[in-house]
Amino acid sequence: MATTKAQQKAVDKYVKANYDRIEFKAPKGRKAEIKAHAEAYGESVNSFIGRAIKETMERDKLTRTLETAISPSAIDKATKRDKPINGLNAPAALHLKLV
Repeated sequence: MATTKAQQKAVDKYVKANYDRIEFKAPKGRKAEIKAHAEAYGESVNSFIGRAIKETMERDKLTRTLETAISPSAIDKATKRDKPINGLNAPAALHLKLV
């Protein structure tokens, strides 16, 4: 069944009101590689890119949290106090940094 102009106009209006558009440029040949990867996992290119961005942002946030938790200043504080930091005593905090 063909989509009417009115139906397409309604869809376009909905998309414009509910989604942001982001243009993504890739080197020649990369588009086919991205499409093949997405299809291999049963996703559209758009869904794959959205998932990749979401997972990267989550990983970056976790990395930053871990870096902050075991930063040199946190380790320095751990060595100068008797109370555990985040349930770890100073030697354990130092071990985390060194590993």
